[in-house]
Amino acid sequence: DEEEKTESKTHTYYMNFLGLLEKSFNVNSSILIYKKELNKKKFITDETADIVFGAYTEKIDTGSVLEDYLVDKALAHQIPIYVSDEKGDPTATLDTDSDYIAAIPSVIDGELVAILAIKRMPFMSFNREILTSITILLEYFSIEISKSDLLKSSDTLSILSDREFRFEYARLHFMFLKHQVDSIISVFKIDNELQYARVHERVKKMLRSLDKVTTLLENGFYYVVLLFPLHDKAAAEGYYNRLIFILEKEEKRDSKFDFMFFSMDDNSLLNKYLREDYDS
Repeated sequence: DEEEKTESKTHTYYMNFLGLLEKSFNVNSSILIYKKELNKKKFITDETADIVFGAYTEKIDTGSVLEDYLVDKALAHQIPIYVSDEKGDPTATLDTDSDYIAAIPSVIDGELVAILAIKRMPFMSFNREILTSITILLEYFSIEISKSDLLKSSDTLSILSDREFRFEYARLHFMFLKHQVDSIISVFKIDNELQYARVHERVKKMLRSLDKVTTLLENGFYYVVLLFPLHDKAAAEGYYNRLIFILEKEEKRDSKFDFMFFSMDDNSLLNKYLREDYDS
């Protein structure tokens, strides 16, 4: 039924997340426990949660993971807990009462929705910067599960009809407010329909895996709106320069249009730009 399909999709989604950790951060062994159904009144227990194992991780029951000293501490305080030396820096070399070297909870809108337990990763990779990146990625993935709830509470780009784009923007805005990790919006403003169609087509061909694009027709202008998740302004400027270089080679007239870059802190200004709002 529909509930089983959702559970299977969530399971696969978190499996892909653990695969990403293995490839990008050399996390050799990890376990992720997530709530089957989001409910602020319910805690993560072996009855309310499901478990996902990394490719090289020995299977274990959910209850045993939740009872582990490090995992239990992270759940109780709802903050990442990792094995550290006397200076407070992460270290994978100490003997502890835990089977894990780090436990990272994912807390979305006050609800603890998942917890990642890392068992093994290379000593050189086990540092504060990488653990922070993993924490941010876990929340980024977890928000996907509750996308309808996020848009209900934080739909700050409602002028756009593209729901998926608005969700991604809301997710990145949440990440910015919580972790100060920025993402960039580029907007190309065009007053000619043919030029807009050609630029939009070229933009779509140049997108990278996480980048998103949508369009808007408002006040007689065509807008091509690009989102660069978890990137700074330099990445957006680099993309724009490559685009202009290609457009000038294909049809020079297409390379002339108004444009602006917006950070996640510029929500009000972005809405004014899309609405041609000079009065407020």
